[in-house]
Amino acid sequence: MHPWITRTVEVPKLDYHFEIEKKKDVDEVQKENTLKECIRKTKENTCKFDENILLNNHKMIDKLGWKMNKIISTKSI
Repeated sequence: MHPWITRTVEVPKLDYHFEIEKKKDVDEVQKENTLKECIRKTKENTCKFDENILLNNHKMIDKLGWKMNKIISTKSI
């Protein structure tokens, strides 16, 4: 995965979850809550990333006169 994608979507937020997961003194409920929060933040950042991509596409269409017939996307998280 390219570093700019990792930074933009903030996959490193899951590193925090994995650190918590390794600890012996953390209960399962806290681990589950940490995972849910990491997933929520990742989804939120993915949406922001997608919005920025669409805005940039519209700028290229409007300001540069690019022709775009369709946008092909894939389902994310």
